[in-house]
Amino acid sequence: MTLVLVVDDEPLIRDLIEAVLVDEGYHVQVAASGQGLLKLLRTTDPDLILMDVMMPDGNGQETFRDLQGDSRLRGIPVVMMSAGVAAHSLDPGIAGFLPKPFDLALLLAVIDRTIRPDGEGHA
Repeated sequence: MTLVLVVDDEPLIRDLIEAVLVDEGYHVQVAASGQGLLKLLRTTDPDLILMDVMMPDGNGQETFRDLQGDSRLRGIPVVMMSAGVAAHSLDPGIAGFLPKPFDLALLLAVIDRTIRPDGEGHA
């Protein structure tokens, strides 16, 4: 089963994304911060990280750089989300970008395209 880690400091957004992804057959774990994500990554091996740019303990870009500095984690695709940051201002190494607020169909399409660029089905 495909594991997606959702990182967002807004509980409603985390809960909504988790519910939608679980309905679609994904396994989901959530974190409220970059530090929470790094803690989760000690014990799990996700297929994708969906991460907000703006968080209380720094930002998603800093956390992304931390991931890229770790040989075990740098291969995990990261899709960034933001209401206040444009995609062109983010690290070009990210796998994708979702502007907030986002359409749930777009969320699913970006996740599926990122995990399976060859077009195979998910979960």
